[in-house]
Amino acid sequence: MSPPAALAVLAAAYAVFWLDLFLPTPAVAGTVQGWLAFGTAKNLLRIIGLSFLMARWRGFAWHGIDPLSLGSWTKLLGDAFLAALWLAAGALAGILFALAAGLENPLLPRLEGLEVGFLPVIVMVAASFSTGYAEEMFFRFFAPSVLEDAGVPALEAGIAASAVFGISHGSQGFFGMAMAFALGLILWRLRRRGKGLHALAIGHGIYNLCVMLLAAGR
Repeated sequence: MSPPAALAVLAAAYAVFWLDLFLPTPAVAGTVQGWLAFGTAKNLLRIIGLSFLMARWRGFAWHGIDPLSLGSWTKLLGDAFLAALWLAAGALAGILFALAAGLENPLLPRLEGLEVGFLPVIVMVAASFSTGYAEEMFFRFFAPSVLEDAGVPALEAGIAASAVFGISHGSQGFFGMAMAFALGLILWRLRRRGKGLHALAIGHGIYNLCVMLLAAGR
């Protein structure tokens, strides 16, 4: 695939799956739980759409996604928790920098009102893991694979995909975008070291869920 064709494919896919991030939030997402439920619905649609696109266009294996084996759950969960720990370490470094610089991520005030209860936790779990799968499928597997196929070296492809990942967190302000970019690089590095989609997506989901649980009741 030529570089212009690869960029056209990525731009079209991004517009289809992620352009809503830059549009006004609908009234149905007015409450924090409504916002999370709405985000879960969007991510499920993204997962379905990306799965269809990857399967029909060169197949999952070409994009670096291996079939899930039931016999590998122990290693899978170990890799997932390792990914979550790496993300937590990156986030901690970002938090310390933010405290020193007097910065704040606008996402945290948005999560005010979350409570720890059966239904809220179910919504948090659904939002966390659907986000993990949707974002990892696109930014760590689909986008880098397309760029590398166009002749972009793996390092530059990973950086570019992570940069778009950061930009996609524009609602969280400059600090949120910078954090997302850094965490995206961590996840991309883990992918280059052999961690698969499910390990990264579950680890991403665990990290997201921990953030929400820590923010609950603020």
